[in-house]
Amino acid sequence: TIMAIALAAALAACSPPEPEPEFDAEAIIIGAGISGLSAALEMGRAGVDVLLVDMNTVPGGHAVMAGGFAIIDTPTQRAAGFTDSPDRAYEDWQEWTEDGDPEWTRYYVENSRELIYDWAVELGADWVRVAVGGYENSVPRFHFSEHGAVDYVLALVRAALELPNVKFLWNQR
Repeated sequence: TIMAIALAAALAACSPPEPEPEFDAEAIIIGAGISGLSAALEMGRAGVDVLLVDMNTVPGGHAVMAGGFAIIDTPTQRAAGFTDSPDRAYEDWQEWTEDGDPEWTRYYVENSRELIYDWAVELGADWVRVAVGGYENSVPRFHFSEHGAVDYVLALVRAALELPNVKFLWNQR
């Protein structure tokens, strides 16, 4: 075993060192999930030089497993025969939450349609169905594309890749 350790040490000394990744950008975002991709895209669109760093080899993070998004008062809901409103969603969510921030909840219910639903449509994602996302909703609010959140992740990645000032660095710790 001493010979094996000595041989491994000798081989390591002869191997060229791995190049250090270059972390040079105006903004460095850690994590290529929905939040990181969204931030990179919006900063990139604003002209900021962005580096998006992730520990995985593919984007999406936990969003890939999430499936869909809770969104309020959308065309998909109306097409399925459901009437929703920010006030109704706010009441639903405040009724069951134990520590939800009322101001953040109000902001979310009033803006999720524009900031999530409409933005995803602009990026090329297509909402195909809506379902009940849990006991806290009096109407179905959980929106899905054909392949769940993967379609949304792909739309974000495609849009970010079109920007020359957004770079990705994968497999980082």
